[in-house]
Amino acid sequence: MQASWVLPRVTLKEVGLNNEGQSRKLSHEIMVIEDDMNLAELLKYELMDSGFHVSYFKSGRKAFQKLKSSPPDAIVLDILLEEGEMDGWAILRELKGSSDLNEISVFVSTALDEREKRISLGAKDYLVKP
Repeated sequence: MQASWVLPRVTLKEVGLNNEGQSRKLSHEIMVIEDDMNLAELLKYELMDSGFHVSYFKSGRKAFQKLKSSPPDAIVLDILLEEGEMDGWAILRELKGSSDLNEISVFVSTALDEREKRISLGAKDYLVKP
């Protein structure tokens, strides 16, 4: 039996009017850090269908640089990224050790069964890969 999950619909907040006098709405920004392109695409489209704005990074190092300058509302984080890259554990440690970034919700996406480590490093929740 395969587990499934349903994402909540996002309620967009009105943030004023654009140049044409139309209502501007703001969506929540989700960063997906995943080196498996197929899984990344699946996550991206599921999140976009639920109303989230999604940015995707294959490289842990590039993702971390971007989130320092433009923090997302939440992160879906793969733990085992490409060899030689900043892995998910390092990203999670850096995030939770930073006073500017430690409030970002992180959802770990992994095939590893290391629940205690994920929670002790501050992951909000986790998705188990098949």
